[in-house]
Parts: sequence; structure tokens; C-alpha cells
Amino acid sequence: FVDQVQQEINWYDKWLLPIVDKNGLFGFMDEEGNKIIDYAYEEVSDFHEGLAIVMDNGKFGAISPSGERVIDCKYDVISDFHHGRAIFSINEKYGLIDRNDHIILQAKYDDIQSVFDTLFLFMENSLYGIMDSKGEVILAPIYGDVNVLKDNKVKVFMDNKTGIINLLIKSSRRLIGMINGFYQL
Repeated sequence: FVDQVQQEINWYDKWLLPIVDKNGLFGFMDEEGNKIIDYAYEEVSDFHEGLAIVMDNGKFGAISPSGERVIDCKYDVISDFHHGRAIFSINEKYGLIDRNDHIILQAKYDDIQSVFDTLFLFMENSLYGIMDSKGEVILAPIYGDVNVLKDNKVKVFMDNKTGIINLLIKSSRRLIGMINGFYQL
């Protein structure tokens, strides 16, 4: 996807800015104020990784800087793209798609949040875990809560106990600190 984004940047070497008409529909203009993408959307985001998230008829999709609809407006929610991935929601369940609308993870999770570049915090059956961008589970969903710290560390909560886990290296995905009597996993 990096080559695709670079091609888009080279092809269209201008910033596009959201604009709104008197009816509340959004489009985009270039830095000089020229309308580039017509007023057609109920909501829009800025362009990230060469795509802008747009809403049409209450559903979200994505367009390219040329205005081409790359992802049809069929999702309840789509996040901005990060490392070629976006979180989407259908029927209150979350999954992951790539820039070409290929589903990486089916919408089966109660929540997904991007953390640490290519890792995702997910909720399943009211418990939290961590997975990578391919859906490989790094930490099983056994935690009542997970707080993201810095340096690829997370603070985990389970059964009224708290601990710190380093996610950086697979062999070190273990408890590295003990608080409130949290035991090594």
C-alpha cells in the first residue's frame, strides 16, 4: 500500500480541504480554493494515507483524492486508515479492512482500538485482549480492562489485581511488574 499512497501523492501533490455547501453537504477544495470533489457527502474526514472517510445515506465509505469511491458507503463506522488498515463497524460489531476493502478481521468484536502502530486492543465477551493487524492474538481476552502505556507496555486488570505487560518481544510478553498482588501469567 505504500507504493499506492506514494503514487497518489505524486499524482495529486496538493492538500485537499473539506468544504460544505448551504445544504450541509461536504466536498473538497484544493489549497487555492478550487472545488475538486463536488458536494455529495453528509460527513467527511481529512485524507489519511490517500483516503478520506465519507458518509452517504447514513453509511461510511472512503474516496481517493480524485473523488473515486474506493470503499462503498456500507459501514456504520470506519476509522481513518493507519498502516493500511481501518477499523469498521457493522451492526455494533467491529472488524478490520484494508485500503481495498478486503476484510482482514470479520466484524465479530465488541470493540477494537488501534494501539502501538500495528497492534489492536479488542473486546470480546466484555473482556480485553491485544491482537496484531493480521488478527493473531498477542494477549488473550481475559482482562477486565487494559490501559495503554508507552514503550509497548500495557497495564492490565484482572480479578481486582493489576500488572504491567511488555508486548514488544514475544518472549517478554509476561508480567514485568507486580501491583496489588497480581501474579505472573
